Amino acid sequence: MKINKIEKIVKLSERKLYRYLRKELEKLGYSPKEGKKSSYLYAKGTIPVLLIAHTDTVHYGLPKEVFYDPARGVMWSPEGLGADDRAGVFAVLELVQHYKCGVLFCSGEESGGTGVRQFLAEHPFNQGYLMGIELDRCGTLDCVFYDNNSNQFHDYIQDFGFVKAWGSFSDISILGPAWRFNTVNLSVGYEDEHTKQERLYVRDLLSTIDRIENMLSRAIPKFEYEEYKYYNRFGKGITYTYDYYDGYSQYELWQKYDDVERCSLCGKTYVVEYMKEVEDVYACSACFKSGCFTCDICGENYFLYGQPTEGVCVDCWYDYIERSASPLPKHRGEEDEDAEEGKRLPVRKEDI
Repeated sequence: MKINKIEKIVKLSERKLYRYLRKELEKLGYSPKEGKKSSYLYAKGTIPVLLIAHTDTVHYGLPKEVFYDPARGVMWSPEGLGADDRAGVFAVLELVQHYKCGVLFCSGEESGGTGVRQFLAEHPFNQGYLMGIELDRCGTLDCVFYDNNSNQFHDYIQDFGFVKAWGSFSDISILGPAWRFNTVNLSVGYEDEHTKQERLYVRDLLSTIDRIENMLSRAIPKFEYEEYKYYNRFGKGITYTYDYYDGYSQYELWQKYDDVERCSLCGKTYVVEYMKEVEDVYACSACFKSGCFTCDICGENYFLYGQPTEGVCVDCWYDYIERSASPLPKHRGEEDEDAEEGKRLPVRKEDI
């Protein structure tokens, strides 16, 4: 029965899948709401946990034939199965049969999270959830936290048998920092995603569902939200996921302005017209004054760090030496050394 349900989900077009999901959620007493241009399907539950999966796949066509080996518990298709992330969609539907969590199905995850961005534009604030669980990870028993750095939350998830791993991107990479709540991405059993050799290990998928059901059968704890800090070239800790400019969050900036970048020194997000381009990256006006300069010869902007002197960049340095008839510009601190040299007493012949 479950195998047939998985096969049905992977064979549906995204438009038909949305209609199917809406009907299934309504049968369970949900009131699902669909985003603009079918960008997401959201339904609020009674348990303060949000279950998340994405409905799009990377494959151009739908699988016409789906095969299942019951001995090995493996499902595949010659056209590409699309278990990333139709396996997650199946898992969410199985979990809400017994636990009325919040549900978020997003489109466009494979295109940079366009669906979850639209969801945030319409729901900018947390709807009362203590945690979010995305079911969109390859392999077995992986748990990925991205930029979440709440160690207590990490330990809590790992207590259910999951093992911490590293990942690059998922919908919760955007949603977690925007809502400032703890999120995790869990394995749903697929391997070799984004290829026609993709396989789904159904037993691993069902194992993850069982572990989450165990989690949901208990009281849901609240953990403090904390983001991971990265460090720039000067050793200053910066947060890359959620910062403010003129009262707007990073996500809101991307919604409000067309051209937004991060300062490579302080890590804060600014509108580009108020920034300086420095060595193919950007610096805010405050950091530019303290850590950058404009070369007097070529007119390009450079970081002070690693340059031979203020006023001349390293590319123009030797040309400056050849062309300049004046003494070479001094490094900072050399003026003080020359002053000390002038104060020394002259050497007398009788002293030699």
